[in-house]
Amino acid sequence: TKRLYPISKRFTEDAYRVLRAAQLIARFGFVPTKPLIYLSLKIKSPILSQIHIKRTLDCLHTAPYSNIAWQFLEQIHWDRFLS
Repeated sequence: TKRLYPISKRFTEDAYRVLRAAQLIARFGFVPTKPLIYLSLKIKSPILSQIHIKRTLDCLHTAPYSNIAWQFLEQIHWDRFLS
């Protein structure tokens, strides 16, 4: 099983890292780890550009493992930011 970990606690300094994590999960089938989920939950109200949201949604609509990515986004309560 391929697992996706944050590389440092500084992960929370950039909300776009969560979007990139979701894209990696969707494209390659990574399983989000507890540290990734924990640090993603710490980012409460991200300010995201519409362009980045659109790119992420485009990826999620076409990627082979988008269901895993959506589960991750729902688990960290980010699905509402992308709808």
